[in-house]
Amino acid sequence: MSRVKKARTNLSSSLRHCRAREALQCELFSHVRSELFVTCLFINRRVCDDLLAEHCDIMTDAASLKSLEGPTPAAHNLGWANEIMSLAWKYINAAVVGLVESDVLTKLKTELGNLGKVISIDEFSIGTEPLKLLGVRLLDNPHDNEVTMDVDFSYDGKPVIKGSVSLLSFGIQDIEFSGRMRVLISLVPIVPVIGGISIFFIHQPKFNFDLTGIANIGDFVGIRDIIDKLINGLLSDYVVLPSRQVISLDFAGLVIDKSLLKYPFPKALVYMTVVSVENVEDKDWIGRGSDVFVKLSVAGKEFTTTVKDDVEDHALVQFGERFEVVLDENEDQLLTISVLDEDTAGTDDLGDTSINLSLVKDTPAVTVPLNESKDNGKISLVIQQLLLTPNQHIVTPAIDPTTGSPLASYFLAIRVLQVHHLPTATASGTPEYTASISVSDQTVTTERLKLGAADEKTYHQLPESARQYRFILMNLDGTASVEILERGQSMGSVQLNLADLRDSMSKYETFEVEGGVTLELHLQLFGLVPTDQ
Repeated sequence: MSRVKKARTNLSSSLRHCRAREALQCELFSHVRSELFVTCLFINRRVCDDLLAEHCDIMTDAASLKSLEGPTPAAHNLGWANEIMSLAWKYINAAVVGLVESDVLTKLKTELGNLGKVISIDEFSIGTEPLKLLGVRLLDNPHDNEVTMDVDFSYDGKPVIKGSVSLLSFGIQDIEFSGRMRVLISLVPIVPVIGGISIFFIHQPKFNFDLTGIANIGDFVGIRDIIDKLINGLLSDYVVLPSRQVISLDFAGLVIDKSLLKYPFPKALVYMTVVSVENVEDKDWIGRGSDVFVKLSVAGKEFTTTVKDDVEDHALVQFGERFEVVLDENEDQLLTISVLDEDTAGTDDLGDTSINLSLVKDTPAVTVPLNESKDNGKISLVIQQLLLTPNQHIVTPAIDPTTGSPLASYFLAIRVLQVHHLPTATASGTPEYTASISVSDQTVTTERLKLGAADEKTYHQLPESARQYRFILMNLDGTASVEILERGQSMGSVQLNLADLRDSMSKYETFEVEGGVTLELHLQLFGLVPTDQ
């Protein structure tokens, strides 16, 4: 049987088996779409839709996907994927061993100071039990050239990690590693269809372990804390947003922009208005009341309201303060809220809570109870999420219900790609070039441009992580300018009207600057629309 026929038969069988289980229709849909995607080199989208229509009354619209919360298919639905994981495990083990030897061990020795000079890893393996995939959830994605899925996994293997400190031995065992990994697959109109894969975590995955030998005695010289901090730090640096790992494939006639895979355009702009706090306890023993303020944390950023002084016990505290945050990923982002009392000696916790922003897209005004509050304390907020769309037909701007004023209508990303023909030496020595980017009344200065070379030609460019600069706009009435600077002295600039971007929304262009210098820019404009439009 050909691979196409076999895949069709297996999928058809799975669909017929689950047809009567109406409660699992959304799960089935996600499972089937995931399996079909894996075989996308052999079965096209029409086959997908034909199979779904033939065997199951499953809605394939956004509403069906939005109803999907948490991990979707059970482990037995992912047998094929776990088999692949088992086959690949020895190669994954080799890759992890290489990472440990080249990076982790070096950093561990540095963290341990003098003790690091006498520590060694004598044996290392992540074991023979592979990581298990527990579930896959296909997410709604407004971009038709991307597939986004969440993968739940768990690793509870039996690694072999043995080391020594001078003549004393130690070990690490019972490693537990679990989390939800997001996989974003970029599609291209050339076989094999997949242009790139981006892998990351929105939230820090869980990591735990036990120590053996001398290291287990009183957590020998704090080594457990050091290892824990080191591993979690590495995970954060490598694969927790805004960091991500990417695999890019280049094809003849089609070059994939690797920097956009690793540092893509964001998905949403969120406005968060702290309206009020009520029924919180006065924890001040001395004074007329608590000095209350609210701290919001989301996507690695923190926002703090002003402090309301002398708040009496159980009083209603009005804030009316608005903050905005750009989200690289808008699905399953957690907003953490802390209500605090400012004291001379520090702060007291008056209550906290968290909100999954995916669950309040259509209900911007929310009031939620505070944890650790003895007196039914609660906080009221207005959360408005605006999605980025490349559609040039912008709808009426969203309105802030607390003030009646319009919110932003556009989001502009400017990427400084390359600058050619800049002098590589000056009278003062090695030049230090930067770029100053101004949009309307907003100005930012880039990092230093570094010298590079390709095809026997030199150029200057920014590091991948610093090529994209973001601006939130109320309208397109202003201008955008990019000026090249050498130690603060202008080397020339370019300027364009924002309204010129309205028709194309995206512009890759090389601009002539002074003295034969050329500047390559990518300007990408997005409209900002509410989630219900």
